[in-house]
Amino acid sequence: RRDIDGLRAVAVLPVVLFHFGISAIPGGFTGVDIFFVISGYLITGSLLDDLERGQFSIVAFYWRRARRILPALIFVTLLTCIAALFILLPSDLHEFSLSVIAASTFWSNIYFWKTSNYFSIDAELRPLLHTWSLSVEEQYYIFAPILMFLIYRYFGKRWLTILLPIILGSFVLAVMATWLAPSAGFYLLPTRIWELMLGAVLMLKRPPPLSSRFLMELLGLAGFGLLAIGFFAISESDPFPGYNALYPCLGTVLLIYVGQNSPSTIASRILEVRPLVWIGLISYSLYLVHWPINAFAHYLS
Repeated sequence: RRDIDGLRAVAVLPVVLFHFGISAIPGGFTGVDIFFVISGYLITGSLLDDLERGQFSIVAFYWRRARRILPALIFVTLLTCIAALFILLPSDLHEFSLSVIAASTFWSNIYFWKTSNYFSIDAELRPLLHTWSLSVEEQYYIFAPILMFLIYRYFGKRWLTILLPIILGSFVLAVMATWLAPSAGFYLLPTRIWELMLGAVLMLKRPPPLSSRFLMELLGLAGFGLLAIGFFAISESDPFPGYNALYPCLGTVLLIYVGQNSPSTIASRILEVRPLVWIGLISYSLYLVHWPINAFAHYLS
């Protein structure tokens, strides 16, 4: 869907600008939350299609994810390692090597939770810090297909019976963590899973369009408004995720819902503008590449 490609661009551009120090977008980091919702939505659609066609295979699912994620990740990681050999001091190479292992095995969110605050000054010097979000997603992908298969097989597609308690529990945990353990709340899957599952529920339930075209237009504009609150009204000094993550997540849900049911709305047409779609198509590569460049630039300065 072109609107989702455009939404990816809306997610990645603020992240990149925030990381490069553009103060006009203090909440650019909330673009990652948009990616989480999109990812939950799309992956669930792929799994549901396999289940309904009787072609569900966990091995095939993992293989598809590996082909999608690994080539670019391996390539960028290798380039980053080569650059690190020339740029980093010997005293910093050991820590960097640990982060390479963590990123390559999809537990870098746990590694950086233990070693670095995302918003601290020293975080800007870690070339693979951004892989934390990929680790969150890959950890989710480990059990998501198994959970979906079990619900489909034994609960008769009563998705909300299982998923709603998980979403609510994860959200409550995220809210509590913003005060009690903010770094853990930011990095770890248990406080992020509700974001991915919001997208999953939207795909599974596929709510029908509202009868009023005007209301659908309003929902699309409201989606953009919620994203704007995340980008411009939230900053790194605010508790996050938790309540503040509702802005990007619900905004994303609204925009996907509107695009799913009323692709001719203003919001959907904006997202389908060719430059946004093009940026969305390269958003994964752009996300992977931009942070090591930023980190090495900070290191050299």
